[in-house]
Amino acid sequence: MNAAAPAGRLPRLLAGRRRRTFAALVAVGLAQATGAVLWALLVSRAVAGMTAGPQPARTLVAWAAAAAGLAAAVGALRCAERVLAERLGQSWSAEVRLALFRRVTAAPLRTPGRGRSTGGTTLRMTGDLSALRRWASLGLARLAVALPLLAGCLVAFAVIAPAAAAAAGVVLAAGGAAAVALSSWLRAADRAARSRQARVAAHVVERIGCGQVVRAFGRERA
Repeated sequence: MNAAAPAGRLPRLLAGRRRRTFAALVAVGLAQATGAVLWALLVSRAVAGMTAGPQPARTLVAWAAAAAGLAAAVGALRCAERVLAERLGQSWSAEVRLALFRRVTAAPLRTPGRGRSTGGTTLRMTGDLSALRRWASLGLARLAVALPLLAGCLVAFAVIAPAAAAAAGVVLAAGGAAAVALSSWLRAADRAARSRQARVAAHVVERIGCGQVVRAFGRERA
């Protein structure tokens, strides 16, 4: 198991076994790039052979077997990608949850009705952890696979069709620049949304925890 994170710090995402999982995701991306290049070469050769004239049955069977093998290999790689990505996100969110519980249990007790609201803590224990898991599983893990896949495809395009590789590179560069330009705005919007969610969570938790008081004063409608 991974070592406990120091007090006041969240566990690192790429630490311990998760580092090997991330490396495996990068390897899956490289393997998918290789499969895409091999598929393109196979289709190109098959089309060229079919347009050249009738082919022997042995050649057709070989092309079909190669296509089926590549399809099965790509499917296995996609399955491995999903499993590794989910493993990365679940492992990290579980360790973060334990760190948060340790921090909560180590905090000094507060007098009921005083101190900070528990809405922010509740939000971090529920919604924020789910968001972190999705970010690791659906964001970072897919990025670890997509970058080697795109790099491999661009290299293959540069060899086969330089003009297509240049056009694809321009589109990717424009998308990356747009993402960087919007990152600060998205960060500010995320902080504002999390603050509002914390207030809503605090309101709900306090009303549920004080249900008898709410009913005693007839405030159910409010």
